[in-house]
Amino acid sequence: MRKITLRPYQWKLLWVVGLVILSILCFELQEHTQKISQDTYQVTPLIWINVLIQIVFGLYFSLLFVRSWSIKYQPSLLFCVALPCLVLALSFPVDATFSSVNHILATVFTPSIYQWLLKLYAMNAFGFIGSLTLVLSIFGGSQSKSKEQPPNE
Repeated sequence: MRKITLRPYQWKLLWVVGLVILSILCFELQEHTQKISQDTYQVTPLIWINVLIQIVFGLYFSLLFVRSWSIKYQPSLLFCVALPCLVLALSFPVDATFSSVNHILATVFTPSIYQWLLKLYAMNAFGFIGSLTLVLSIFGGSQSKSKEQPPNE
């Protein structure tokens, strides 16, 4: 009879408990920031906290996919997915921070592209995907290794 080890199950259950705790902390932080934004009539902290929460959840979610914490650099995943997603996630908050002068993105891009970037920010996915793939691009994730071919004789 095969002995069942509970260790993998314990780590997954611990991850779920951590997710609940992280969700509660992020909810409280968002509520606190929303009260500050209402009191000061500044929307910028609320915009930044929403992006930071996405990034934190992406980093936490990536813990499920990293098999070993040794560096296995994947430049294609980093440069083609992680960095573009993080740039898209941070573009609107950076613009909102510097909007006291003028909307930087609105002056650089046409209004239709600027509205498109606002829609991307409203999706709340790019910070999550960017941080998730950032960790996976550094630590390799659960990518299958190709077997070495013997030399032809």
